[in-house]
Amino acid sequence: MAKTDWRMGDTVLPEDLNQIGQEINSAQEKADSALPASQYTAADILEKIKTVDGAGSGLDADMLDGLQASDFSTAVNAGYNEDPNTTEKAYILTNHSNSPIGGSFWHIRTFFYLTRTGNRSQLAISYSNSNKAFIRYCNNGTWSPWTELITKELAERFIYGDNNRATIEYTGNLDNIEKSGFYYAATGHTNSPTSTNGQLIHVQRGSSASQALQIFQPFNSDAVYFRKKNSTWANWIKLSFFEYGTNKLRAEGEYAGVRARSSAGTAAEFDGYINGVRRGLLRVDETQVDLRKYASNGSTIEKRLTLTNSDATIDGNTIWHAGNDGAGSGLDADLLDGIQSTRFIYGDNQRGTIQYTGNLNNITKSGFYYAHSGHSNGPTGENGHLIHCQMASDDGYALQIFTTYSNDRMFIRRKNNGTWTSWTELYNTSNLSSDRTRKITISQSAPSGGSDGDIWFQY
Repeated sequence: MAKTDWRMGDTVLPEDLNQIGQEINSAQEKADSALPASQYTAADILEKIKTVDGAGSGLDADMLDGLQASDFSTAVNAGYNEDPNTTEKAYILTNHSNSPIGGSFWHIRTFFYLTRTGNRSQLAISYSNSNKAFIRYCNNGTWSPWTELITKELAERFIYGDNNRATIEYTGNLDNIEKSGFYYAATGHTNSPTSTNGQLIHVQRGSSASQALQIFQPFNSDAVYFRKKNSTWANWIKLSFFEYGTNKLRAEGEYAGVRARSSAGTAAEFDGYINGVRRGLLRVDETQVDLRKYASNGSTIEKRLTLTNSDATIDGNTIWHAGNDGAGSGLDADLLDGIQSTRFIYGDNQRGTIQYTGNLNNITKSGFYYAHSGHSNGPTGENGHLIHCQMASDDGYALQIFTTYSNDRMFIRRKNNGTWTSWTELYNTSNLSSDRTRKITISQSAPSGGSDGDIWFQY
């Protein structure tokens, strides 16, 4: 190292000059071997960074593909009490009072649109001991009430038949029926009051399988039978009819019945009195059947059922049945908890997948599809699995992800302003062949071996 503390009067020796010259020559050699700044490009820097990036590298990027870390959804429990009304997280586990049922834990998934505080929707699934699920939406800052989704458990509470008449054709043992409903005891049934087929009404106690009521009428008779079950079935009892008077028919005693015959243009009526107070009326005329329940004063109608040749109403409200449901009926049966079925993602089988044989360009509903033989505009022509995500407010924007059924090839494309982009294949370890990879070597040795396209840095 050359002397650096020279003073006036110091003697300059030859070895001092030699040392200074040697260091000047060494600095020149380093300068000559350095890459000029004009040739040291951003690409050169990037290639060197690639040699040390990856897990454990310590690199901390400001953004990922131009997005800040806050733009990505994270799954956190948020301390178990995050308010679902104000959360800006895609997923929380919470027992907040604004959950569907306060005090219980719920998995809540929030679906955002444009911003985390704008219009959005939520799906809540019970954390444990239940399969309850609820949905709701927020529009212009106001959350709708939670709406429970229909599950198999809830569906089993409905009374329904195995045909469009809502009647179950039954050929078994009537003693074994445990679900309320309307039955037709067909050929082969047992334990009815007669040997003939007939109509059966079964009323089951909701909290017990050991208590029930059955009413039976043979199809070729006006006779009516009933029986009750309290752990075991009682014997069938036939209702007896007694005519009394000329204008009104009255039957007295336990299980009394009545038949009324009215002239044309008038109404047949049955009045039911308890302790001298009218409590019910059945009125039949040429256009309708009217059943009324009266209050304890004998005059105020508490409930009214009206049947006509085209409609059935309770207190003026139309009764839903299999003959008047469907689109455009105006009944709530036209909707599911007030929501059109077009807003649900569902399949055409029990797996929740839609088998699709048409043009993939024409799909405009989010969901899970299987592109079957005959479909068009897929990435390869092969059958495969398709996920379609549609923009909520515009048919012109969408995303499709396609995976071929026979291998692990995956493709993606977008629809922008009504036009689909070309399919782009996503590469992975199963389809990235060696002819698409190149080797980068950093060594003090001279280049040797390798393949065309390999890069060798010698230092």
